[in-house]
Amino acid sequence: MGLQRFPLSGFAGGLNLRDAPQSLEPNEAQDLLNVTLADVIGALKQRDGKTRFDTGLAGRADNLRTWYPSAGIKFLMASINGDIYTIDPLGNATLKFAGSDGTIWYFEQGTNVANQPIMWCMNGVDPPKKMDAGGVLVDWTNSPPNGTLMKLWRNRMAISGVAGSPQRVLL
Repeated sequence: MGLQRFPLSGFAGGLNLRDAPQSLEPNEAQDLLNVTLADVIGALKQRDGKTRFDTGLAGRADNLRTWYPSAGIKFLMASINGDIYTIDPLGNATLKFAGSDGTIWYFEQGTNVANQPIMWCMNGVDPPKKMDAGGVLVDWTNSPPNGTLMKLWRNRMAISGVAGSPQRVLL
């Protein structure tokens, strides 16, 4: 038997994840991913796509991290072929640091000793960086281990991937 049309009068039954597909009522759906209600009552349509924000970038993003340092300030941090970019909500990309080609920057949100929001950045090759809420990127003070992965937990930073001892986790 080939395909046949099946008239639908509405989706009042909604999403049904409990029953098997063959047990669904005509007004139920098992999968509503990427659909939205259409202008016509009782009809669904495919959800509109997203806006591309990568048209002005120098390449494919290797790592991305959202950052909301304060009310009204939003950034998307991007590591692209060793460079650090910030992308604002309108999709405008700004090169913050030109780093070593082929490296990936990792980002971790935290606060400094004055309890101000800071985005910590490191890639294991270039000097570790930190960015404040105003978008100013500077080198870390002191001499932190320069690893390829970091995680902030309860005011402590764990760093791993340090050259010479990549299997160690340093606090």
